[in-house]
Amino acid sequence: MKYLQKIIYVFFICVFYNINAQELEQEYNNATQEYSKKYEVLRNVKGRGWKQFKRWQSFWKPRLLGKRVTSKNYTNEFKTFGTNWESLGPFIVPLNKLTYPSSGLGRINTIKVDPQNINNIWLGSASGGLWKSESRGAIWNYVEIPDLIYPGIGDIAIPKNNPNIVFVASGDANGYFMLGAVSSGIYYSFNKGNNWEKSEIDFAPEKQGIITSITCNDDASEILVSSSFGIFKSIDSCKSWTKIHSKYTRHLIKDNSNNSTYFATEYNNHGGSTFIKSTDSGNSWTQIKVFDDASRLRIAQSPSSPSRIYIIAVNANNNGLEGFYISDNYGESWEKKSNIPNILGRNVNGDDVGGQGHYDLAITVHPTNPDIIFVGGIHVWMSTDAGTKWDIKNYWIGKYEKPYMHADQHDLVFVDTLLFSANDGGVYSSDDLGENWKDRSNGLNISQIYKLFVAKNYENLIICGSQDNGAYHGDRWNNWFHILGGDATYSELAPDSFSTWFIMSNNGVLNKSVDFGAVFKVIVTPDELEETADWITPFQINPLNSNSILLGYNNLWVTEDQGWSYRKLTQLNSEANINLIEISKADTNLVYFSNYTNLYKHNIKNESTELIIENSDYAISAVLSDSNKTDHFYIAYSGFNDTLKVVEFINGERNNISEGLPNYPVNDLLAFNSGINYLFAATDIGVYFKSNLDTIWHRLGRNLPNAIITDLDIDIFNNRLIAATFGMGVKSYYLPECNIESLTIIGDTILCPNSEILLKTSDSNLDIFWSNGTQDSIATIDTPGKYFYIARNNDLCSGISDTVNIVASNLPDSLNISASKDSLYTISNPDFTYQWIYIDTLIDNSNHYAIKKAIKGYYKVVVSDNNGCEIISNPYYLATPVDDILTEEKSIQIKPNPITDIAYFEINPMLDIKNIEIYDNTGKLLKVTDMVKYISFKEFASGVYILKFISSKEVLTYRVIKQ
Repeated sequence: MKYLQKIIYVFFICVFYNINAQELEQEYNNATQEYSKKYEVLRNVKGRGWKQFKRWQSFWKPRLLGKRVTSKNYTNEFKTFGTNWESLGPFIVPLNKLTYPSSGLGRINTIKVDPQNINNIWLGSASGGLWKSESRGAIWNYVEIPDLIYPGIGDIAIPKNNPNIVFVASGDANGYFMLGAVSSGIYYSFNKGNNWEKSEIDFAPEKQGIITSITCNDDASEILVSSSFGIFKSIDSCKSWTKIHSKYTRHLIKDNSNNSTYFATEYNNHGGSTFIKSTDSGNSWTQIKVFDDASRLRIAQSPSSPSRIYIIAVNANNNGLEGFYISDNYGESWEKKSNIPNILGRNVNGDDVGGQGHYDLAITVHPTNPDIIFVGGIHVWMSTDAGTKWDIKNYWIGKYEKPYMHADQHDLVFVDTLLFSANDGGVYSSDDLGENWKDRSNGLNISQIYKLFVAKNYENLIICGSQDNGAYHGDRWNNWFHILGGDATYSELAPDSFSTWFIMSNNGVLNKSVDFGAVFKVIVTPDELEETADWITPFQINPLNSNSILLGYNNLWVTEDQGWSYRKLTQLNSEANINLIEISKADTNLVYFSNYTNLYKHNIKNESTELIIENSDYAISAVLSDSNKTDHFYIAYSGFNDTLKVVEFINGERNNISEGLPNYPVNDLLAFNSGINYLFAATDIGVYFKSNLDTIWHRLGRNLPNAIITDLDIDIFNNRLIAATFGMGVKSYYLPECNIESLTIIGDTILCPNSEILLKTSDSNLDIFWSNGTQDSIATIDTPGKYFYIARNNDLCSGISDTVNIVASNLPDSLNISASKDSLYTISNPDFTYQWIYIDTLIDNSNHYAIKKAIKGYYKVVVSDNNGCEIISNPYYLATPVDDILTEEKSIQIKPNPITDIAYFEINPMLDIKNIEIYDNTGKLLKVTDMVKYISFKEFASGVYILKFISSKEVLTYRVIKQ
């Protein structure tokens, strides 16, 4: 297991650090090769670990493909839109419709009891978060831990003297070969779970690990954590940690009679796992016993006789029972009590070999009788003589006169005399030492759903395929019914018959029912077609022809008679299996499909296959086609990278539209139109959306934890988005039924020359998208045209405003004054009004495009139109003959002249000079200034210049030379 564990442990660290993911991919490939050889011979043998391996492989393969994992934490920097998500369940264990006892909700890893109030029980689920009951398991309530990523809980610790404190080890320590969560740190609460803090145990990226256990002393002054790379200790309420043991430690408990003594087990998958002990609060450890043939070890201590310690040991070669051991001197010496029957195997009498001890392993001791021990593997076994003889206390399908309880036990705990078991179906209890079991899972929303389907031809029908709890369907009242066992994935209804149902079981076994899911029959397996299949095998029914069903094995296959015969459509000659299928919504003859890194388009009509993407850097996880255009579609990528999540294809061109999506895998895409075209993305930490108007993605809705969203569908009858989560059941989000009315534009509609206008919305509380690209309540317009805006409220409901036509004024952008022999004039238009100005004074009775010449000086004209626009002409200087003669009188002294850099002026104050104009020798105006004491000539070249000193009454002209 050396490769496999390293992959699982490295996962979460890779989200936060720069890691070369090619190394991860190689480790994954090594693990796959090693365990494929081991488990291939057991693929049809239950209880030997093959299913757990395939589940693990299915989950991690797309996530570990890729060239590089980048360093981007999960952050939600952008606005969260929408109202609350609602949970649809299942909350109640689905009503079983099978012919044998079955059903369950989801996997529970650990059970912990309030040491001062046995009514308060805490549960840690595999990927559904933390749960608490204050009624000894009668009612369960979800305990939210904000920002918990991949919400699996591996272990819980509550100090004996202060049950207000709760420590939680995030992750799924039982999840080897499993879909599920990995450790993100320690979370703790000082007020019974009302508020939470996070403690980062700083796992360096090259070390890579997962937390396996957490415990504390009676007053929580010291907290110890075991992990894949050792034991850590905190003495400051989880603020800092010290590494106190370096070897991989699988299980850790505190001596219930001594506050400074701890017991732990070092782990070695290939045998040689070791029991160790510390008597100085974990500061030093003593190796007590090496179990040469054992891998996983789990410890228990007698509550009534604390000197007695127990160990259940897993055989390193076959995951069955290596032995049951007992110590009566606090673990200083050990006696092997039994190794038969195989209490970790599948057979009711324990006469088989092997088991799933690497995955399901639990042990507890009666509170008052140290000889009564319960061990959980696939089933629960009981010994009344300290472990020599064993009696099976349940069977996974209720046969052999044994009561039914869901298989795969992960924890066993006595609550007073009530025995609780946590397993893959939920939590059970027995009040008669295992003779009977009661399912206490009701209220837990923890189903691990692979895929779901929402019927489009039958109202309020949802079909889900779940991990280890089969397929179930829900109705309009949120009642759920268990209709298929094992692991179920994809499902669909025939589009023209709501009584015909299809459900895919793991590894490509397609089941069909023609009686509303009452009875299913297998209609094809990959072995029958001499092909292989993925654990989650895709299939899709042609929406226009329910007889035509496409299936993805090594190749693309089709049945055109609903399962009687099959035809291979492709010849890929690849060992990779197809992981997704998308029939084009615009043309059902076109089919997109992928085998992770290659994307193909197959034309059924002309039997041709086109390779669109070859050897992509990351695994392709979803394809979404356009309902109107065959050359428009989207693809999504899995993996942990912050640059490539969703790509849009238009006419062969690729457009990366990933901005705003977090650095986590995208698992599905869905389109929705509500006036705006929306894309929804199912990610490993929630649902995100982007409209065709947005430039970035946003998180959708409130009240949705950071759960793995595996699939999305639309409930067209109730206008809901339905999301499948892996660990938190089915979620629902009501999509907007839009009724945004009276959206009007406020502002002028005439664009004056050399200006701009402001258009405003009638409601600034909405998100606004103007037709010119502006995303604000005010749009600045400087170009004529038609303008409108789309408004979106926080519920994603959208409306469109009226359209305004912005027209330009007939006034020109610039205006000059011309002169005739006796007049000054400008453009003539009967719709314009005129006002002439001499210097700064309005000229009376000058409302005409022309005026008579008068005294010398500067003239301007203001021209207005009927819309209130106006333009001021360029100034025109009306000269008289005297202005063409240089002023001879020395009213103004220029020093020096010739000029070097600066000219200084001595001006008679009576002249009241306002401005000075500088002309070159050709009469070109170079500069106008109101600086009348000096002028810098540094910017001018050497030569002759004319200076005009202008007052309100006259103009004085001088010639100067610059050297």
